[in-house]
Amino acid sequence: MDGKILAYIFLLAAVVAATYGVYQTTLIDDAQRELNVLQAQVESTASAMQQMSRTLELRKQEQAREEEQGKKMEHLQKEQETAKTDVEKAETDLKTLIAEHGKVRAEFERDIARAREETVGMEFFEMELANGSVLKNAKIQRVEEAVLTILHSQGISKIPVNDVHGKLKDRLQIGRA
Repeated sequence: MDGKILAYIFLLAAVVAATYGVYQTTLIDDAQRELNVLQAQVESTASAMQQMSRTLELRKQEQAREEEQGKKMEHLQKEQETAKTDVEKAETDLKTLIAEHGKVRAEFERDIARAREETVGMEFFEMELANGSVLKNAKIQRVEEAVLTILHSQGISKIPVNDVHGKLKDRLQIGRA
């Protein structure tokens, strides 16, 4: 009987060992499954982090572009303000020049009128006209816009201003007032 008991003990030990081996194999399989699940989660997390990293980089680039555009916009606004100030100054200067031009023109017209008035009564020993004729003992009696009335040795003549020579024509400023 000793042999039977030994065989039963050996058989019992084999059953316990087989059960323990199955139990250990089940634990290893469960651990392997958990490891696989964790590796899948790590890969998924790594992929999500890469995607977030790319998204973050794109956002940084977009923010840099927006900052650059903001700087350009500020620069353009400053240029626009400068140009607006320059235009306002130019308009003010133009108004000043127009006012001064009006004053100068009025003075010029007064000077021309005075010169024309002072020309009446001027006497010339000889007055050569543009057509080549010469008036002797000429005295200017009246100055009109386009015609001079001249008393000379042969009578009175009305002469177009364009027929008068150089300095007298310049003095009268006919057609320029």
